[in-house]
Amino acid sequence: MDWIWGNFMGKNRILPFGYKVNDGKIIIDDSEAKVVRMAFNEYIYGASYVKIADLLQRSGVRYHANTPAWNKQMISRMLENRKYIGTDEYPQIIDSMTFERAAAIKKSRYVKKRKAKVNAKPPVLPV
Repeated sequence: MDWIWGNFMGKNRILPFGYKVNDGKIIIDDSEAKVVRMAFNEYIYGASYVKIADLLQRSGVRYHANTPAWNKQMISRMLENRKYIGTDEYPQIIDSMTFERAAAIKKSRYVKKRKAKVNAKPPVLPV
């Protein structure tokens, strides 16, 4: 199968959201990069993955041509993708401080969620 560089192949993106290929080089897709920055900012200021996905869905931003819907897994992958800070051949969209702040928030939310589950009382079963 021949690979033709583009933003996506079939249903799946080859490149992370926010990037495209031009003349064989990965470059920033300005309109998508704005969305990436907005997603990081919304998360840092308290929005959940679901809230961010809903915001993008309502604004009409498409994940790619074949996928108009957003979900929390797409947002999670976006917020965890170190390529946004400028790694390998990927240009920087997010500064490392913003990325690390989002990662720290995610970790603290995970710890709180885990503690809540551990401290939750087991359901009382009828005898």
